[in-house]
Amino acid sequence: MPARFVDREFYRSSGRADWGKLLLGEAGTLFLAAVGAVLAFFVYHYVFHLVLIMPLAAGVILGVLGERTVERNHCRNRWVAAAGGFAAGCLFFFGTYYVELVWAFGRHAWTRIDVIPDLIFWHIQRDVIFGHFHPQRGPNAGPNAFLLAIEFLCVVVPAALIPFKSAGGIYCDVCEKWGESQTTTINFDAGEVVVAAIDQGQLADLPEFPTIEADVSKKNCPPCTRVTLEHCPDAAENGCPIYFSLRRFPKDRGRGRLRVKRLEIDQLEALRLMFKIPGLRGVDEGDFPDPSPTNSADGAADRSVG
Repeated sequence: MPARFVDREFYRSSGRADWGKLLLGEAGTLFLAAVGAVLAFFVYHYVFHLVLIMPLAAGVILGVLGERTVERNHCRNRWVAAAGGFAAGCLFFFGTYYVELVWAFGRHAWTRIDVIPDLIFWHIQRDVIFGHFHPQRGPNAGPNAFLLAIEFLCVVVPAALIPFKSAGGIYCDVCEKWGESQTTTINFDAGEVVVAAIDQGQLADLPEFPTIEADVSKKNCPPCTRVTLEHCPDAAENGCPIYFSLRRFPKDRGRGRLRVKRLEIDQLEALRLMFKIPGLRGVDEGDFPDPSPTNSADGAADRSVG
């Protein structure tokens, strides 16, 4: 892809947060992770243990809790958000073994966190999981260790990834609000045309690109271009920045790669894109005023972008 947008601005997160409230929120998530570890121990050992399913459910729950903490406390630092989720996941996973120690040895084990690795190794050597329906097979340390590692990942990956993605969203520092977005898919070849028009300031000359049905999460997705506009909820009233993203599917490789990530555009450009790409309007494809070149930028700023 040729060098483009060299004189344009892209979205950059400030990395800020309401640190005091965020720390309190993360402490609350850690507390709930500890409570979950206690409950999980008794469920695992006295009711049932759904291999992989229960750890994954715990990871998703912790991830959602972390996501809410991020959103409520305006955390725009993805790595801090991920670290909080990872810590909560580790506390839940290793906390079940700590609870087992205390349950078995009482108050003498309260400070013996150092014994947890030995307890995990003991379970790897003694547990019968893969041979559950064939007791004669006995324990198998190799598969047990592999399964334990997978269960650990089932907990910590969603616990860290969900708040990580949430903290990476568009945020308006002026209005102190998380952004909104409209996304649509258009023809694969349209991507190059749209990018060139923005780069050359010729959006008014674009043809209309109708929406095509395509699920980009599926491997058999037909070739298409995903286009996204992100903006502050109050962008129309306050003139807050609007950001344009574009990506083609199947994903481009090598020199032919075409991708734009959160390019800052003005409101007139956004209106022209919505006129040419009806799927970006966020409403039914009815009549939409054409922001012709004769319209002033001030007049365009008064129109809604959502």
